[in-house]
Amino acid sequence: MGLVRMGIAFCGGCNPSFDRVGFVEELASRLRGRFLFLGHNEKDLAGLIAVNGCLRACATKDLEPRPLPCYSIAEAGDLEGLLAWLGAFRRDVPESRFRERR
Repeated sequence: MGLVRMGIAFCGGCNPSFDRVGFVEELASRLRGRFLFLGHNEKDLAGLIAVNGCLRACATKDLEPRPLPCYSIAEAGDLEGLLAWLGAFRRDVPESRFRERR
């Protein structure tokens, strides 16, 4: 099975309550070999993750409307919920959204 292509959208970082980049690095480390995390503007994405530094959720508001599943996080404690969503997402995503492993 290939890698699921997921887009990451970051907020502007004006009021972060946690290390957003570190959060995504931890996520990518835990899911290495199963997901490919890319910028939110890439083509052929299976879904999007909006990484917000606070509850204002600017990353979610600034996303262009696209017919893709999206998960929004606003604090470091959201990691386990996101991991569960990604696990279910990987089971349900059509094979056409996978890319060969690099």
